[in-house]
Amino acid sequence: MGLVYTTLLTSAGMLCEMKYRHSVLAAISRPYFLAVESTWLCQMAFILFPQFGGTLDNEDPIQIMTVSMLFNWHFAGNIALVGILATIAHLQVRRKTPDQILKHLEKDLCEARRHSKNRNCRRSSEYMVMINEEEKEELSIVSD
Repeated sequence: MGLVYTTLLTSAGMLCEMKYRHSVLAAISRPYFLAVESTWLCQMAFILFPQFGGTLDNEDPIQIMTVSMLFNWHFAGNIALVGILATIAHLQVRRKTPDQILKHLEKDLCEARRHSKNRNCRRSSEYMVMINEEEKEELSIVSD
C-alpha cells in the first residue's frame, strides 16, 4: 500500500510543480517522492523475495510493524538526501554572480537549440526577453 501512496504523492507533486513553476518546494517535491518510490520498491523486493532466510509472514504483527517502520525510515532518509542535494545546489548558485548565472543559462539555451536543430543561437538580449519581470527580480535579489 505504501507504493500506492508514494505514486499518488508523486503525481500530486508533479501537478504542483506544473501549477507553481517558481516554487522551490514544488520543484523539490517530485524528486523527493520519486526517490521514496524507488527506494521503497527496492526494499519491497528484498522483503518479498529474501535471498537468505524465510519469507514475510503477513499474520505476524512484529513483521508488519517492521515493514511500516522501514517505510517511515525511507521517508526520513530520502528527505535528508533531497535536503542535502538542495543545499548543495543552493550554495552553488549562491556563490555565482548574476552574470555567471546568465552565462550558464545562455549556454543551456544554445544547447537546447542545437539539439532541436535550430542552429541560430543569439546572446543575452533574446534570452532576457524570455525572462519575465519576476525572474529578473529574483536574479537581482540573488546578487544582493
